[in-house]
Amino acid sequence: MAGDGQEAEMRVYLMLFDSLTYGPVTVNDIEASSDYAVALSKKHPLIDRMYRRLKSRPGTHPPAGEFIRMKVGFRKGNREEIFYADMGGNVAEWGSGNLFSLTKDEMKKIEEEISYLEGVVDLKPESNMSDLRRVPQIPEGR
Repeated sequence: MAGDGQEAEMRVYLMLFDSLTYGPVTVNDIEASSDYAVALSKKHPLIDRMYRRLKSRPGTHPPAGEFIRMKVGFRKGNREEIFYADMGGNVAEWGSGNLFSLTKDEMKKIEEEISYLEGVVDLKPESNMSDLRRVPQIPEGR
């Protein structure tokens, strides 16, 4: 995604990696279950940083199907890549089957970067990512 001069778009659905749930969270419902939903477009530095981070470390295990904690989609021109990560940092690139892994430090950094964006960036950017939904936060004190 990096380096060809085209502007990229990224959308992230993130449930904190150490979240415990009453039921499974799968690739089919991570968007609805996510704590954070963020879309970035143009030349935001997090787009290339996240892409490099997700692909930097080869993995050996696919994400555990009932413990999905993050979905990241990148779009540049007509090309789209989607990644899923589980609570242990196992990452798969949807479609290609390529496996990657995240360290605990990388997972923490992703959580910090995404949570920082809440209230700072437009959660409904222009472009054809208008289907992004913001999941309401649970009120404090619960």
